[in-house]
Amino acid sequence: MRKRFVGMIMVLVLCTMQVMSVMASNSSSLPTEAVYDLEKGGTQTFEILDKNNNIIEVTIEELIGKNRVSNGSYKVTYNSIGCWTAGFVVDISNNKIMKAHSPFHVALTGFIRNAGLARESYSKVIYRFNYSVGVVTLITGFQAVISGTTLKAIAL
Repeated sequence: MRKRFVGMIMVLVLCTMQVMSVMASNSSSLPTEAVYDLEKGGTQTFEILDKNNNIIEVTIEELIGKNRVSNGSYKVTYNSIGCWTAGFVVDISNNKIMKAHSPFHVALTGFIRNAGLARESYSKVIYRFNYSVGVVTLITGFQAVISGTTLKAIAL
């Protein structure tokens, strides 16, 4: 009975190690930034890697119908899978970020504190916060940068 139990545990460990190595090899080919095409518009979803090689799902969606390229409001949502979801809205006019507003965050595990949204320039917005799980606290977040006809989302 004991040998059977140990054997089952060994098989489980080996399977888990193999799944983790496949996930790691697949994720290494992911980009580190999401590039939303403002000319295409609509809702665009991306998978990127943060600085710790965690997979982040980024969704950027157009909130107001297009009048001209790069004009309108866009909701930027980051989903650190299994950890937290956060985002904000940017208002863009003439290829400039005029306003960043409506920040939100939800911790799926742990909690989020000290969230702050700042428009650093007409081309860059940063959303930072402290994410805590147990005794570990990370300063994390993401930024949105406009460049020509693209809106780039980059993990901090």
